[in-house]
Amino acid sequence: MTSLRKLLLCLAILGVFGGCGSAGDSTAAGPSGARVSPLPSVEPGELPADCGPREIEALFTHFLRSVADRNRSGILEDVAPARELNWFGVSKPGGKVLRLESPKEVARYFLGRARAGETWTLQRAQISPVENPPTTGPYARPPRGPGSDDEIVAASFELVLRQKGSQPGKRGGKAGINCETQQFYIWNGG
Repeated sequence: MTSLRKLLLCLAILGVFGGCGSAGDSTAAGPSGARVSPLPSVEPGELPADCGPREIEALFTHFLRSVADRNRSGILEDVAPARELNWFGVSKPGGKVLRLESPKEVARYFLGRARAGETWTLQRAQISPVENPPTTGPYARPPRGPGSDDEIVAASFELVLRQKGSQPGKRGGKAGINCETQQFYIWNGG
């Protein structure tokens, strides 16, 4: 990669994540500079073609940027349609989990949090393919119809949450991502 391309990539990361990371920075990316990587047990070439680390990082970046910019259509673009969406589970004060079951509910919730002054940035995520997706359970796929045979990956992620007047905090979670549509169809955490 040329020095100019590295500089442009770093500037893009700076704009989205608030920094390019350094050896002494606890929020620094991994050794390659990427914040998304396969789980150590995932062999090269095992991830679906449209769900490599770059594609998944771009999805998280676009979704979280859309939330920060209060861009409803951007949020909806990254959330699976109702027929495929399992749910978004998000933490509420007091440890309760709110279950959002439609794309409109997801957008309304995250826009409300953004209006309250909250922002999220991706610290890191690890991804792995989901072979023979189940029809029941958290990574369930529709038994037939659109999305039923699309390749998917599971992501374990860590976000940094910033709230007005508070120190940044870390939130972890898991997500299911449809590789064909580049959309989240399940989200639990944050």
